[in-house]
This record gives sequence, structure tokens and C-alpha cells, in this order.
Amino acid sequence: MRPLLHAKAAATRLKQCVRRDCSDIFETRIWAASSSASQKHFMRSSLLQRCSHGLRHCTHPRHLPSARAAGCRGMAALTGHISGFLQRIDAVNNGLNELTAGNLVPFKVDGQQLGYLKPEFMQHLLSHPAVFELQPAAAGQQVLTLCSQHKTLKQRSAAVADALAALRQQAGLFRGWRDEQYPVKAAFDEQPKLLIERAAAPYFGIKAYGVHVNGYVVRSDGTKQLWVARRSRTKPTWPGLLDHIVAGGQPYGLSCADNVVKECWEEAGIPQELALAATSVGFVSYVSFSAEGLKPDVLFCYDLQLPEDFVPKPQDGEVEDFMLWDLDKVALIISSSEEYKPNVNLVVIDFLIRHGCITPEEPGYLNLVRRLRVGDLL
Repeated sequence: MRPLLHAKAAATRLKQCVRRDCSDIFETRIWAASSSASQKHFMRSSLLQRCSHGLRHCTHPRHLPSARAAGCRGMAALTGHISGFLQRIDAVNNGLNELTAGNLVPFKVDGQQLGYLKPEFMQHLLSHPAVFELQPAAAGQQVLTLCSQHKTLKQRSAAVADALAALRQQAGLFRGWRDEQYPVKAAFDEQPKLLIERAAAPYFGIKAYGVHVNGYVVRSDGTKQLWVARRSRTKPTWPGLLDHIVAGGQPYGLSCADNVVKECWEEAGIPQELALAATSVGFVSYVSFSAEGLKPDVLFCYDLQLPEDFVPKPQDGEVEDFMLWDLDKVALIISSSEEYKPNVNLVVIDFLIRHGCITPEEPGYLNLVRRLRVGDLL
């Protein structure tokens, strides 16, 4: 098969595939303008892979792949890792017991449950009686809420911001202050009740959302490699651990898709014309517990196939280096060590499953898939 194929010829092959009773639909993306020769080559080769290599995902018998080719999309399936993967999932879900133990104080606004606080942090907040107050609840439990005079999003956000700034200065709280506003809401699709500093989110135990990008390369032989970042050793959180090529919290006032494009450039120097090809592929979720408090997080996952000759570059000082690794090496490091930032493990495991590297033939497969999404998923 020739390495380059005109878009018209590739489209013809796609039509032929559909006419031959194939049930899958192959999405093709043609970039009308490319600013470099490498991007033009990537557009043509990507189209070829989706049309020609896509034939092996058809259900017509003449296109069914061999058992070996089906694993990891042309590679042998990776085995022996599920036990280690489950350990990584358990480690990041250490907050599930805290939710049922009754040791955390509910945080509500307008009667809506928004988070959970450790009692010692609640006492810090009650030192600002013009902002926070306790109210009685069922079974003798108390609930922390905002004082009634703070009625609007702007009023609540401003009052809480002043209190948190004072606690930061007086008590040394909120490690890794970012001056980035997180929405506080009961569900992702709802309007926020207030905005708070991102570093304070786990102290309030609120739902937080983020975007994580699996940046990968497909070699000429069909094998895949994953870009891996090494976090800066000066970062206040998880210094020196392995991470995604791009990942970031979901701030207020920005769509997930726009956040992906922004983070791609800021963290890895991925230009917009490449970042726009990132595909939303679902989410993972977990409930962790740390010294700060509860983290019931949802991470929206994206896959981004990058050209073979593209090399990411650290832009904002948060990454030391980028490395391109074979998937078997990635799987081994995750299953046998704690080198990755804990929540990143879940996103990469999900990637390995979706790309056929972990298959139903492996004992524990269903349990692994099920446990990638826990907690309140709204």
C-alpha cells in the first residue's frame, strides 16, 4: 500500500467499504489548510488510516482481523497488568469510606448539597461569621452554609474569596494557589452557586472537573506510542511524577473543547490546528481523600493522534520533559509502580482498554472497566 493517497481516492475506498455491508462508520477529518509539510503529510496519512486501515474494524467477514491483529489495534494484547491496574484505582479511591463514615460536614447552598468538609477546616471557616454559618440538619447533624445576605453568584464568590484570602495569609492554607476560579455546583450541567479558588476545592470537597489528553503516535507498521510528560520537580503538587502530555482543571466560563486547545498550547506547544483534532472519548471518575479533604473528581478524556515528526515542547514551566513510549512500557510502569500522578493512571488505563490493549479474555476485565467510573457521576 502506497504511503500517500489522494483524498478523493481514499474517499472512494471508504464508500466501497460501506457498500460491502460494513456496519461501522469511519469519520474522516480533512484539514483544508495546513501550515507545514508535516501537517499535510499527517492529513493524508490520517485519512488513509481511517479509510484503508479502518477496513479491519468492519463486521463483514472478509474484513475480520486475526486474533493477534485485533489486540491493541495491530499489536498483541497486553496481559498480566489488571491486578496492578486495580491497585492504582484503589489508591485514588481512598475517599469512598470517608463519605459513609459520617466524619465530614456537608456544605450546602440554597439547600443543595455541594461538598463535604473536614471538621477542622469548618472551624477555620466559622472564624468568618459574616460569611459562613452552621445550621441544624436531620439526626442531629449540622450543615455548613453561607449567610443569607449573600444571595447572588457575585456576592457569594466575593465574600468567600475574602475569607479564603485571609485564611491563606493567617493559617497558611491552600497550597498551590493559582488565582483560577472553579465553579461550585451540584452537577456539571447546572449553573454554579459560587466560584472559589481552585486550590481550595478539595478543602470544600466539591465536585471538580478536568480535561486529560492522550497524545499518541501511530507508526507506519500500525503500532502506537504514547507521549508521557515528567512534571516539574518544583511544582507544589505531585512534583517529578509522570503525567499526560496535556491535562488541566476545567475553569469557569470555558468549554471543555476550548480548554483542551488552550492547555495544548500552554503545556506542550501543540498548535491550534493540531489540537482541534482531539476527540472526546468519555470520562473517568474517582473519590480521593487527602490532608486537604475530599476530591470527588470527573476527568473528561480526549485522544489526540499527533504526527510522527511532532515533538512537544514545555511551555509554562510545569513540565520537565516529554518522552514517547511504547504502550507495553506504559502499562508496565502503571501496573508495577507509583511513578504516575495517581489520577492520570485511570485515564491511561481507559486509553489502553479502548485501543484494544486490554481485552475481555483477560481475567478481571469487566471489574477493571467498571471501577474506572465511581462516585456521583453528574
